[in-house]
Amino acid sequence: MDRNRRGRLSDQTFYTDELLSAIRTRMEKQAAIQSYSDSKLGQMRDAILYSLHMNCAPRWQYYGFSSLLRDSDEMDAEEVREFRASL
Repeated sequence: MDRNRRGRLSDQTFYTDELLSAIRTRMEKQAAIQSYSDSKLGQMRDAILYSLHMNCAPRWQYYGFSSLLRDSDEMDAEEVREFRASL
């Protein structure tokens, strides 16, 4: 097969090697774009998960702490005031 064979595509003359080179270049660019997009998507996912963790963790701590205060019959009023002050 002659690699320098000429062809016609919509009123443009091209060589097979040029066409293959253009296709390879476009595929390489697409792979680079896909890799960049995947990287950015991973960063966004990590940021969302981190923010959810940072927002939920303190709430559960307060919930657990307030449940402890509410359900503790053994604490006197002074201990309960001290715990409340630390919230």
